[in-house]
Amino acid sequence: MSLRVIWMTAQGNDLGVKDEDFGEKKRGMFLFIKKVQKKVGEEWREIEGGYQVGGLDYQINFRWGSEKEIIVSCLKSPKGIVFENLVRECVSEINHEKAQKKVDKINEFLEDFLWFDFIVEAKRGDLYFVGSIDLYYYQDLEIVFKDVTFAVCSSDFSICPKEERVFSLGKEEDFRFVNEYSIDCGYEVLIKVKPSDSDKPFYIACSDIQYKIEHIENGKKLDDTLKQKEQIVKKYELFLENGGWYQQKENSHKALIFKDDFYQNNDVLGLIFRINKLCAAKVRYFRNHIEEYDFYKYDYKKGFVKTELWDSEFLRHKKTGYYIDYRYLQTITKKEDFMLFCKQLEE
Repeated sequence: MSLRVIWMTAQGNDLGVKDEDFGEKKRGMFLFIKKVQKKVGEEWREIEGGYQVGGLDYQINFRWGSEKEIIVSCLKSPKGIVFENLVRECVSEINHEKAQKKVDKINEFLEDFLWFDFIVEAKRGDLYFVGSIDLYYYQDLEIVFKDVTFAVCSSDFSICPKEERVFSLGKEEDFRFVNEYSIDCGYEVLIKVKPSDSDKPFYIACSDIQYKIEHIENGKKLDDTLKQKEQIVKKYELFLENGGWYQQKENSHKALIFKDDFYQNNDVLGLIFRINKLCAAKVRYFRNHIEEYDFYKYDYKKGFVKTELWDSEFLRHKKTGYYIDYRYLQTITKKEDFMLFCKQLEE
């Protein structure tokens, strides 16, 4: 439920406040009344055709309009209070609280992921974020920003929910930044997004935020991923036991390679890099640049042999022809050394 001031008239100080979720309109009305009541310090009562908050000197009336909007009227404002400001302040607080709950639910869903990728699409004034850990095969989350009037974001980006809180509501400094721009239509909610592949946050100013958590697969592509995962299990002789995938080599103890949740929720690159004990930062970099590489293994008779990702032992950088051994990547333990390594490849 989102409330939105849609019109006002000077005569009678009437304000129309639109209830965006008609299914919750009654609850929205009472929430609105309680907000006003708290600010003016008076009781509320039921009157013919609606409700009223007020005392001897003033009355604020609430009733439903013909188009499902809440009509709030006040012939005389409470002392020291500007009626229009009172209504807008209450609307703003309600929208903020509702949006905060939705943002918390989105972050709660994301918090178990090491990374998550999004693509962004605009449709009829709304902005859609569609995301998963592997968008090539499926999506798990759709976020819709309604009636967007201002947006600063990339057309696709990655996030690291394990490392930092990704979605939040704008604070005072964020409003100052956004309000430096001319926004003719205004907005009810300001959402701040922290991408992992940019130093600067994204901003979306909108009337409301909605989300849907649903696993939608691209069947053919997903089948390919499942087959490659099965090949990984065979190649590395992994076995599932008590919710974990283990490996036990000759004359060695049983070792946990990854949990089954990790196996189910990760792509082939993520599994290969975990088996080779490579950190999340390296996974993110190569996932974002994977089109720049071919996959190879080494045969003592044939030399380097091109193969599929699941069977790879080396990444061949297409532009330079360099072969990058997963074991070499293990030796890079400092962030600045890895950043220098990436920079040299990109240059």
